[in-house]
Amino acid sequence: MRLLIVDDHPLFLDGLESSLCQLDPTIKINKSVNAEQALQNIAAGLQLDLMLVDALLPDMSGIEFIKTLINREIWIPSLILSANENLTLVTQAMDSGAMGFVPKTYSASKLYSAMQQVMKGQMYLPDEIARQMSQLQSQSANDKLRHRDLLQKFGITARQLEVLQLLAEGFSNREIALSLFVSEHTVKSHIKAMFATLRVSNRTACVKTAAQLGLL
Repeated sequence: MRLLIVDDHPLFLDGLESSLCQLDPTIKINKSVNAEQALQNIAAGLQLDLMLVDALLPDMSGIEFIKTLINREIWIPSLILSANENLTLVTQAMDSGAMGFVPKTYSASKLYSAMQQVMKGQMYLPDEIARQMSQLQSQSANDKLRHRDLLQKFGITARQLEVLQLLAEGFSNREIALSLFVSEHTVKSHIKAMFATLRVSNRTACVKTAAQLGLL
């Protein structure tokens, strides 16, 4: 297996390389500390069977990185790695073209099993995340209509709701910007607008009020 790991933490890269090589001595591992370096290596002809990509890279998100490859008509099976298991992030990862999502809390052996599954052409999600996503997908039409009506009532846009959901998960402005592929300035503008709409003055009160109103 020819593997590329894209992550900006050298200790994590080295530790993961060591652990995976112990599990599979035949594995050939390349490493990149950011998306641009990875793109340059791939453009130079690096042959790969699989990529492990951190969700939050210093120059672009892992999701944006995968989309960039697909836009260049380069298809390499990929797993997104993240310390955050937010369902919005998982959904965006899968929608981007990733073959799966793996929490960074996983052991090397569980990660390797996920890699093997993807190498067989199958999608991979942890059981609990898959269950939660299934529940979300089976949400009734009435609930969706009710939520839409609430958004219209309080003047919250669909994009502001996405920001609000990530805000509730504790994402920083930078992390929200990377997840939604917008600038931090845009995120701040959405948050400011929600503060005014919900008549609050800080992030904690914004999330609390939104939850009380049924927006979350």
